[in-house]
Amino acid sequence: MRNKILWPHGSHEDATPLTSGPRQRPLRLTLHTDSQDLADRQNSDAIDLLYELSSLPEIDLLDFEGAKCPRIRIGEAPSGHGHYGLSVERPGGDTISFHAGIHSSRVDDGAVSLIFDMPNPHAECFRDARQHLFALEAHSSLGRDLFVTLSPFILSRRDALDYANPLTPLEASRLAGLVLRTRNNWVFHKSERASVATDRGMFYLVLARSKLPNFWRYFSALVGSKAAYGDRLLRIGQSALERCYRALQARDEMAVQHYLPQNNNTRDLMMYHFDYVTLLLAGVFDAQAAIVNIVYELGVEHWNQGFRRKRFQEALRGRGLSVLLDILERESCNNLMIMLHNLRDTIHSAGLGTLGHLEPARPEASYARVPEESREKLLAAAAQLGGPDVWGMERKSFLVHDQETGLNESSYHVLMEPLTYTTLLIDSWFEIFDSIAAATEVERLFPDGPVDILRDAPPQDWVEMIKRFSLMAP
Repeated sequence: MRNKILWPHGSHEDATPLTSGPRQRPLRLTLHTDSQDLADRQNSDAIDLLYELSSLPEIDLLDFEGAKCPRIRIGEAPSGHGHYGLSVERPGGDTISFHAGIHSSRVDDGAVSLIFDMPNPHAECFRDARQHLFALEAHSSLGRDLFVTLSPFILSRRDALDYANPLTPLEASRLAGLVLRTRNNWVFHKSERASVATDRGMFYLVLARSKLPNFWRYFSALVGSKAAYGDRLLRIGQSALERCYRALQARDEMAVQHYLPQNNNTRDLMMYHFDYVTLLLAGVFDAQAAIVNIVYELGVEHWNQGFRRKRFQEALRGRGLSVLLDILERESCNNLMIMLHNLRDTIHSAGLGTLGHLEPARPEASYARVPEESREKLLAAAAQLGGPDVWGMERKSFLVHDQETGLNESSYHVLMEPLTYTTLLIDSWFEIFDSIAAATEVERLFPDGPVDILRDAPPQDWVEMIKRFSLMAP
């Protein structure tokens, strides 16, 4: 299931940084750099980006070094009351604030052994784990939002340490990007002298096209076909791209609701955008079928132009288009059709119900309930696509009391966490769309030979945007 954020807050400000209003507050991150040497390229870039964005009012960043932002200093020994004192200092050394700090019982040998399952306090890894726990507890004591780390000790115990919201740098930079987007702040590069920003439309267009590398040649051919086909192919291709980046926008809107305290309103808004996403993805799939129909001159009538239509599949076989057929007949593609179309089709009948779920000492969580007629198909398909848990799906059993017989009968629901499901659905279908684009022989649109309009890569001025946007959004 997708991680929730347990937001710490006081009565004088909004509960989360994703809420707008007069008590709006920044996103507060604590960057733990002790394990930075474990960073891959994306996480290393995410750390650099977080330092850059920390000069914006929406992002409040502390670390434990103090070279690039204020630092947290932990006292070397506990006070008479058993607390390791904390202070926050500017890079120049000036103290910003003091805090009572961390009670020694939260970082002693017993706590380390219990949390990390390490019985030997003399092992070298035990000392490292204790230092990482010190940093996490300092973050938690200061009431900050996200503990940004690559510590294998911390990340392997996320469930037990969820009160501190441990995230990787990449996960944190993407949540920071979401916060900026909710404030209509489209800055993606910040230096002492200048800020570089984009706008909403450009951000989602670049993000979508970064996920569809084969669309460069594909779409440039549709643009270049105007002399022979007029605007028809261009408009279909443009519509497909627009639906892709609108799906990413809708996913962001779901993410905002997901990270807010849950209630009926947040659930209703999430499902509003979920229904839209399924329609958009199905629309891209149909638009690509319409393009294939023109490129290969299949002559299939409009109402049968769809990769799921038997008449269209027969036309593909008749032309020997094995590469396209191979994509459509893969087991993974068939399962993804179930994951998409079984829920999209609820728009025509009984829709997805929603429910809130409460556990002791836990915030409310939101789920959608899969219709009975679809639940076994979806569970079986999810099992072939990484497992139900990867898709945010869960089978919940319960007893139903029959008042006539007086007996209890077993039953179950299949629950789905909407944001987890939507994120994986979009990523998986984008891969299908990109495969279809690569397999479609758009060169057929130019019978007189190759043309220089075909493009295989993004323009050079997009390269930096693609890199940074991928750090700010999944």
